[in-house]
Amino acid sequence: MDLENMGTEKQMELAGNSDTSKDILRELARAKMSAVRSYVAVNYNTPLASLQDLAKDEDWIVRRNVVMNRNSSSKILCMVLDFEKSLINPSSYVIKALFAHQDKLPHIAKVIIKTLYGDML
Repeated sequence: MDLENMGTEKQMELAGNSDTSKDILRELARAKMSAVRSYVAVNYNTPLASLQDLAKDEDWIVRRNVVMNRNSSSKILCMVLDFEKSLINPSSYVIKALFAHQDKLPHIAKVIIKTLYGDML
């Protein structure tokens, strides 16, 4: 399948489809358009390695969608938090999404969020 020459709408449709193969989702996770990557990030069939890559995406919507993905492990959530901490202007939307997933977040990560980003919650 020639994903590179496929239109953005078709890529988004594939990225959001739960029946899309893991191989195609891996390719779409490297798409130029952040809208496509954001659909990949929330697709629960996206391979964990791709979610780990998307945890450090330049687009906050992609990172928030990684957090929202039910298959994101505590390790992936901590990767997102570490990336947010490295930013001059971390996204309040990502921080709030992380904090909402307290069941998967290690205790120390919750303390870090409250300490560093309490004003965003």
